[in-house]
Amino acid sequence: MHSYRRSAEILSIVRYHAKAKVHLHGHRHICPGTSYDGQTLFINSAICDIYNHPSSPAIVFDYPQDDVKRRKHEEKEKEKEDEKKQDSKEVKRKDEENEES
Repeated sequence: MHSYRRSAEILSIVRYHAKAKVHLHGHRHICPGTSYDGQTLFINSAICDIYNHPSSPAIVFDYPQDDVKRRKHEEKEKEKEDEKKQDSKEVKRKDEENEES
């Protein structure tokens, strides 16, 4: 029972909080393989059975690089925007100090 509740928690985090495109895990030995729910690709990469004997083939997948590049670009743009906001606040603060003098 506990593992099912924990699995539901992890699923909620993956789907709604992290909004993951891929969730790679490998602990549940009884159900290796992949599934897709329309939002996230779930990959259970466990290769051993419950006795820790290799019983499943390795899973190989290609992560779309365009998505990685887009995310990095968005992060850089956000950093630039944050720097501009910070600079603007600094200029405003200095102007206010000069007006008070």
